[in-house]
Amino acid sequence: MWPVIRFVDYLTVSSGPCTITVDDCFRSPNYPSNYSNNQDCVFNATRTFGLRVVTFQTEAGFDKLFVNEVEYSGTVGPDGEWIAVGAQLRWSSDESVTAQGFEICIEAPVPGAAPEGYVCVTCLRAGACIGLRLCHSSKGGSVRRVTFVSLV
Repeated sequence: MWPVIRFVDYLTVSSGPCTITVDDCFRSPNYPSNYSNNQDCVFNATRTFGLRVVTFQTEAGFDKLFVNEVEYSGTVGPDGEWIAVGAQLRWSSDESVTAQGFEICIEAPVPGAAPEGYVCVTCLRAGACIGLRLCHSSKGGSVRRVTFVSLV
């Protein structure tokens, strides 16, 4: 388990009605009640950190949270993802069905360390200053993808 740190130092809401709590979590609009239709939020990462999903319930395939260029919707959120300095997380709901939304909390990794039970290898994407860390479960079958600029 990564040590808990102050979230306000790691993420900001640059647009939209999403919130950051005093408990070091970020939430969809109106959480724990349903979010509204046609809402958008953008979060900006100011440091590298990990995510721990508390609740994730959106309209599958239509109301989406984008983390590390991966789309999350339905009941599976970005648990265990690592976020890089300068990364953006984006939330968007469409014009129809709404749901409870999400609450996701921050956990800070030890720079260069793998999550418990994982072994990581680092690869660079050609032509970019972004790395990709693939962390494979030592028990097999599970992969965590981590996009980063630097682990600071």
